[in-house]
Amino acid sequence: MPLDPAFVADCPYGPGGLLLDEVLEVDVEQSRVVVRMPTHDELPLTREQRAHPVFHPRHVSGGLMVHMTGMVGFVHAYHVLDLRHADGWIGYGV
Repeated sequence: MPLDPAFVADCPYGPGGLLLDEVLEVDVEQSRVVVRMPTHDELPLTREQRAHPVFHPRHVSGGLMVHMTGMVGFVHAYHVLDLRHADGWIGYGV
């Protein structure tokens, strides 16, 4: 499903920091979400890499993968747990 505009508005990051472009599955009963993250050369950090086609090709950085786990957690909190950043929830300690 495309990203819900209310979800994007509630996110503590702007659309460029969200990193995902689609929520593929929300299963509240199983407490599961599946999302899609595009991997392209213009991702933050990726666009700044000093790339070499053989020795150091462009890639998704580890830092972005760590950040993405937080964004998937936000998707889970929003869609499965019904928590909202606008209501004061930010995720620390959950």
